[in-house]
Formats: sequence, C-alpha cells, structure tokens
Amino acid sequence: MFPLIEACKFSGLKHMLLAEKKDTLTIDCMGTDLSVMNFCQKKYPAATDLLRGYIEKTNKYVICERGQTVHVSVICDKRDQHFCKKEKWGCQKIGKAYARDLRVSHSSILTNSGVQNINCYFTGELKTSQDDLKNL
Repeated sequence: MFPLIEACKFSGLKHMLLAEKKDTLTIDCMGTDLSVMNFCQKKYPAATDLLRGYIEKTNKYVICERGQTVHVSVICDKRDQHFCKKEKWGCQKIGKAYARDLRVSHSSILTNSGVQNINCYFTGELKTSQDDLKNL
C-alpha cells in the first residue's frame, strides 16, 4: 500500500501538498490526473505479474496487486451483458481490469438457477519451452 501523496511524488510530481481520489483508478495530484496503473507499472518496472492497481476503500492508499493466477466470475446482468456475448472476448476485456499481465487460460459461461455467469481463469505465461520439456 502506498499513500496517495507518495504515488504523486514517486511519479515525478513535485511539491505535492494534497492528493485525492478522483475515481477508483485515478489520483488527483493537485489538478494533475495520475493513473494508478501507470504508478504501479513505474513502481514495479520489472514485474511480469502485475494484475491491477486501484485506490482502496478509505481513499488514502494505492494498492498494486500482483499474482500468478486469477479467477473472475461476473454475473451477466444488464451492466455486464456485453461480456457474455463471446466468452473468450469477454474474458480478455475483463482481464484488462483484473489480470493485466496474465493470459486467459479458460473461459466459460454457466447458468445456475437461471442466473448466467461468465467465468474467466487467468494464468501467467508458461516459463518452460518445448525444448526444455524434451530434455527432461
């Protein structure tokens, strides 16, 4: 967790006296908008497991989430119905928000008790090449 003011200063904005949440993904650094994801990418430049960045509920800290796997299930309601028209495409779009550096490893649409969900599984790229497997 990083205080909002620290994120502004780290990103090169000097003489920061005030930083506020503009929305979940943006910090208002005294009139200059700072993307939380851009901050996370600069904070962890070598990371290949950056999932997402957001401002937490108290509106005081930036969270940069990292990980190797993610499972996201979204109800196909009026707001999110567009994700459910093509499951692979929908999961790729969902992944931009929840699993930035990971790839879609499985996507499905399931109906349970009349409620339709899109299920997306994301994993990191495999580190082992085919040549490495032959040498085992």
